[in-house]
This record gives sequence, structure tokens and C-alpha cells, in this order.
Amino acid sequence: MTDQNIKTKQALIQQLRTVAEKETVWLEKNRLLYTQKREQLAHLIKERGLTGGEVTPEEQKLSKHVALYESKRSGMWDLATGINREEKNLQAMKARRKKKKQTLSEKEILKFADQLGYAVEPIESRSKPKRTSRKPKQSEDTVVDLWRDKSEVDVASARSKQTSAKRRLAGQLNTFNRCPYCTEKLTFERSHVDHIHPVSKGGVSEDYNLVLVCAPCNTSKGSKTLRAFCRDSELNFEVVVARLEQIGKEV
Repeated sequence: MTDQNIKTKQALIQQLRTVAEKETVWLEKNRLLYTQKREQLAHLIKERGLTGGEVTPEEQKLSKHVALYESKRSGMWDLATGINREEKNLQAMKARRKKKKQTLSEKEILKFADQLGYAVEPIESRSKPKRTSRKPKQSEDTVVDLWRDKSEVDVASARSKQTSAKRRLAGQLNTFNRCPYCTEKLTFERSHVDHIHPVSKGGVSEDYNLVLVCAPCNTSKGSKTLRAFCRDSELNFEVVVARLEQIGKEV
């Protein structure tokens, strides 16, 4: 059974590597084009912020292409992490398999000794030490399974929380159906959840600190503070704060 598990794990890793190779080729092929489109999009957003105009079809198209590339790039990081995790699991499985093959059971030892002509007293017939109540020791397989299950639960939980937060914030679009940062027209499907005050700087994942924004702004802001993001994107900080307060956020 263990050998079959190892073969299954090896097949899974090979499939993941095949997918990763294809994604890498696509990302490298489109990297320069992505950079050009990202610059064009930033220029259009900047011009619209100065003129107060509407989002043009060209900007929408560029935003879609940029979001697609960034989504695939993010997925590539997740894929690489998954391959690395599965390879470590495979090595652990092989090590356990090797250890089991090297360890002889008492029955095998007695049989081997009998074949050599030695008289060996079975362990069962020897004096046994006083039994003490001990908590059963978890096997290495159990520990690895528990760790793997916990990792999967953590990932699923994080995704569930992100989806849940987005649903809770959906009412924002009824008040202001544009990105509160750059004022690009925003739909629920294309929106991203952003921490107004970044988590890396003490921000919390509460609704008053979460807001729906467009993909380009979410990517550009990253772990920056709101003031730093507005400065780097040449946005009016006070105006952005006013929009956030209009939709009920505390800044």
C-alpha cells in the first residue's frame, strides 16, 4: 500500500510540474506585453483622475489583461509552493518506507535465529516490566497526516474568509459603484478586497478596515499605507478619505 501511495504521489508531482512548466512559458512569453499594458493602464488612470472623465473601453480592456496576468502569476506562486510541499511529503514517505524495510519484526528475528541453529527465548516469555499508563504515541504517518490536514484547512479557511468578507462588503456598491481610490467603475465580480490600513502595519480584518477596490489599485497599493499609496499614485489623499467615509469607513 505504501509503494502505491508513493507512486501516486510521484504522479501528482509530475502533473503539477507539467502545469507549472506551461504556466512559466506563458508568463515569460507575455511578461514584456504585461509591463507595457500595465504602464499604459497607469497612464490612463492618472489622466482620468486629472480630468474626471469616464472609464474608457481601452482602459477596461487593459485592466482585464493586467488582472489576468497577475492572477496567473499569483497562481504560479501557489503552484510552486504546492510542488515543494508535495516533494517534501514524498521524501518523508520514502524515508518511512526505507525505515520499515530495515526494521525486522520479533517474529522475523526468531525465525532467522532458528535457521542458524540458535535457541532464542521469545520476548513474550521473558519477565515483563510493570505496565504504566501511557498516552499512545502518534506514528509519523499520523503526524504528517495531521499536519497536511491542518494546512489544507488553513488554506480553505483563508479563502472562505476572503469570500465571506467580499459578500459582506457587497452593499458598498449600492452607495458608490466605483473604486473609492481611482473612481474606476466597479462590479462585484471584478472587485478585490483591500485592507485600508495594511495588515503588515497593524491593520485588522474587520469590515470598517476592508473595502472593495479595483484590481489595479489593489495590486499597486499592496502593503503601503493609504497616504503612501495616494502619494505614489498621484491621488488626492483627502478626496480618497472623503470617499471612504462616504461609504462608512473609518480612516
